[in-house]
Amino acid sequence: MSVGSLDGLWATRLRSSVSSLLSLLFSRPVHAHAWALGICGAVAVLGNAVQPRPAEGQDLLYTVWGGGPTYPTGRLAHEDATTGYNIQADAIVRRLFAHTGLRLAATYNEFPVGGHATGAARLASATVNLATALDYLPRVVPYAFAGGGYFYYRSDVRLNEVLPPGEPPPALPPRGTRSASGVDAGVGLRVPLPRFSIILEGRDEYVFFGTRQLNMVPVTLGVAYTYPLP
Repeated sequence: MSVGSLDGLWATRLRSSVSSLLSLLFSRPVHAHAWALGICGAVAVLGNAVQPRPAEGQDLLYTVWGGGPTYPTGRLAHEDATTGYNIQADAIVRRLFAHTGLRLAATYNEFPVGGHATGAARLASATVNLATALDYLPRVVPYAFAGGGYFYYRSDVRLNEVLPPGEPPPALPPRGTRSASGVDAGVGLRVPLPRFSIILEGRDEYVFFGTRQLNMVPVTLGVAYTYPLP
């Protein structure tokens, strides 16, 4: 094989490798959540640079408790899954930076099914997020977060009717249990009150199940308590 042929072969392989890498980086949802994490990080750096550090209580622990509706999106929305609900418990630690910290979240989502099936699909998760807040506003505090973690899926969905001969079965959430990784990102508002805060947030969760993916958008209303750290 000539030197020119070898050069052409390596050039072809290089172009193929670069194309595959770009396809991975800029395909949804990987690029969407990567950009969300990047934007969240940029806002955190900018916010900590331009916002004054609080005079006291700058090292804080927030605990958040809440719940609300969860909306199936993407493929899950086309599998007879209906609007469900979510329960959420978070701990947010801010110690190293004035307005940014780590958020540890435990969430539970459940989706009943309708149409041709009965049962429900359920997802429990434990995630770690980078969370940043714009604390300089007096009455409302916007915040953003992005990260990922572990998701556990369980479903007892089954058909509740006999289909006519030749009719294809409807698309349903997969039955059984499985574990997977996932990513999430979201934004919210916190309204400080004398003894606690009210929070309202929405987030996009994307769970990787091999060749299948599950999308959902939980909207959570809850309360947050703040504790100074020693």
